[in-house]
Amino acid sequence: MRQSWGASLKTICLVGGKLQGFEAAYLSKKAGIKVVLVDKNPQALIRNYADEFYCFDVIKEPEKLLDLSKKVDAILPVNENLACIEFLNSIKKKFSCPVLFDFDAYRISRDKKSSKDYFKSIGVPTPQDRPSEPPYFVKPPCESSSVGARIIYDNEELGTLEPDMLVEEYVEGEVVSLEVIGDGSNFAVVKETQVHIDET
Repeated sequence: MRQSWGASLKTICLVGGKLQGFEAAYLSKKAGIKVVLVDKNPQALIRNYADEFYCFDVIKEPEKLLDLSKKVDAILPVNENLACIEFLNSIKKKFSCPVLFDFDAYRISRDKKSSKDYFKSIGVPTPQDRPSEPPYFVKPPCESSSVGARIIYDNEELGTLEPDMLVEEYVEGEVVSLEVIGDGSNFAVVKETQVHIDET
């Protein structure tokens, strides 16, 4: 059933027209899928790359997105606006097509402490919290990806951090981001991206 639905995916609606939207649009068009873009910014980065562009705020005008859901085969949120993601989650059952997004996974992965607690619960090794000696790997508690993450090498700088910053043991080695796609039961790593951490 999933395979036949995937084969019938001819038009996709992307909610978000920044860099993530460009990647999704490029891959969709490469697969022969028509791209409909929704973004509240009239100067959205990929507005001219999409096949159709609708400029409106989905939170303020949800009826427009609900109407679009009747004309596309799927909706894919491609933005990191938490208010927008949470709103889409709240109305997802009203759409006339599937929403290709795991809202629980996003919530956990965005919250670095929740992510770490989850990894520990399933036996994945994690760096030590608040080690006694530098270097330290620090990151904000709730930002996407590697935003705000950096390495610090002395205790003096450690004292300047905001109290909610996560401080971990620095484990030397390559840092990679894995893009995973799945259907709830089967999963595949489809892209690996090397992450460069600010060491200044």
